[in-house]
Amino acid sequence: HAANERCAGKAWTPTKGADVNELLAALVQLGVLDNATAQRITRNLSPDEAQAWAETTLLQAFTGGLDAQRYRLLDLVDSANGRPTAAQLAEFWRREDAAFFRSIEPALYEIAQERAIVSIVSGGAVDMWEAVNEAVIGWVNDYYTNLDVELVGSVPNINATSRTDFARAFLDWQRGELETAGYADGLPQLIRAIEPTFGAVRAERLAVTESTRIYYESTYQAANANPYVVALRWYSAADELVCPICGPNHTVTVPKNQRTWPNGASIPAHPNCRCRAIEETALTLETPLPPEERYRWSADAYARYQQEQRDARRPTSLIDTLTGSRP
Repeated sequence: HAANERCAGKAWTPTKGADVNELLAALVQLGVLDNATAQRITRNLSPDEAQAWAETTLLQAFTGGLDAQRYRLLDLVDSANGRPTAAQLAEFWRREDAAFFRSIEPALYEIAQERAIVSIVSGGAVDMWEAVNEAVIGWVNDYYTNLDVELVGSVPNINATSRTDFARAFLDWQRGELETAGYADGLPQLIRAIEPTFGAVRAERLAVTESTRIYYESTYQAANANPYVVALRWYSAADELVCPICGPNHTVTVPKNQRTWPNGASIPAHPNCRCRAIEETALTLETPLPPEERYRWSADAYARYQQEQRDARRPTSLIDTLTGSRP
């Protein structure tokens, strides 16, 4: 799916509301916030910087979690001399949901709580912080430990993908390398085969997608706790790279208690999605969007961009060079 490649750039950043920095200073003076918390919020007031921080934080957590899981799995294979039984593998994966969740849990909570307080402060509803904070923590615990196959970012579902990918690689390895090279010589081939499952590319994809999911949920919880917020508005990167799922939703609003947009999509709409939802009050809904925010997604522009990318990846042949059909 082309969407997996993008809606992954900078999301469009609308500018609205009062001077939040002045509000933070006032809250520190009143003793509502301490300086450390105010500094954390300030870091999150720039959407791009906040997204980068969240992705980096989650990337470290997912990298560590996947790496540790890989070593535990290889230890099992090693202890069984390359032939772990089905029962041993089943028991391994049964324990992994709790083990993997522990490895990413602190990062999930930290990002969710920071984003929740930013949404609350930005919306001017500081008195609702405690309720929103509890709601967000409850959501993190419920979502990321949930067995429901529809909750694609949950630890059980992440592990289900790892289990399936490993089983496929392991069976191929047993039929090939183990039979011909022997266990000791064949193990490096297995390690290489499972790199896509436990390596950097997957960790980054999970970090991007799940930071977007947590940001959306924190915004959703804050919006529903704030009586002045009536709607959520979708913002994408607003360029030709935006996919056919996210592009049509750019600047489209839905009631604040509705999680899906008219085309059935929700945030994140796909792996690597970096779209955002912004709170709207009755007053801001009546205010026309500034010209720079009136982007409209174009299927033609998207198709042209995709074709240009395919052309750029196509090797240049001698005929192309002689005829000048490609630069």
